[in-house]
Amino acid sequence: MLRLFIALEMDTLLHAGIEALANDIKRLGLHASWVPVHNMHLTLKFLGDTDEKFVEPVKRIIDECAHVTAPFEISLQDAGVFPDFRRPRVLWLGCSDSSGSTSKLHGFLESKLSHLGFPLENRHFSPHLTLARIKSPKNKEDLRRFLAEKQGDLLIGKSRIEGITLFKSDLSQAGAIYATLYNVRMKNE
Repeated sequence: MLRLFIALEMDTLLHAGIEALANDIKRLGLHASWVPVHNMHLTLKFLGDTDEKFVEPVKRIIDECAHVTAPFEISLQDAGVFPDFRRPRVLWLGCSDSSGSTSKLHGFLESKLSHLGFPLENRHFSPHLTLARIKSPKNKEDLRRFLAEKQGDLLIGKSRIEGITLFKSDLSQAGAIYATLYNVRMKNE
C-alpha cells in the first residue's frame, strides 16, 4: 500500500514570504507542529492508503485532468484556522484563483476517482496550504488577534500553476516525507 495524494505545487520564489509569515506566527508561542516550507502544497485530493494496482489508473485520470486544464495563477493570501477558533486544529494560508480552476480540478478529480472506488470528500473544498497543525489551544487568542490585524492585507504573492503532481507520503518520526511519483504539465492553452 502507498499513501498517496494529488496536489498543486507552488513556485519556490514564494518560499521566503511563506517562511516570514510562519516565523511571525511562531513568535506567538503556539503549541503546533510546523510544516516545512519545502513540503507545502495545495492538496486537490487525498487518496490515503492505496493499492499499487491503482497507481496507473490514477495517473491516467491526472493526465485527463491536465489535458483539459490551462495553466493558471493562484494568489496566496489571507490566513485562518480549521475548523474554527473555538477548536483550532490547522493553521492555513489561503489560495485563490479568479479562474476557478482549482475548484474545477478538485471536482474533476473527485468525480473521476470515485469511479475507482475512492470516496467523495464530505467537506467543502477550501484551497489552502497547511502552515501548521495546532496541538493545543495555547495562545489561540494571540493568534486570533494577529490574523485579524492581517485580514485583507495579507498577500504573499502569486504562483503560476502549470502541472499536477501525484505524491507518495511516508510518515516518519521526523514528519512526513513526500516523493513525487508522477507529474504532468497542463496542456489546454
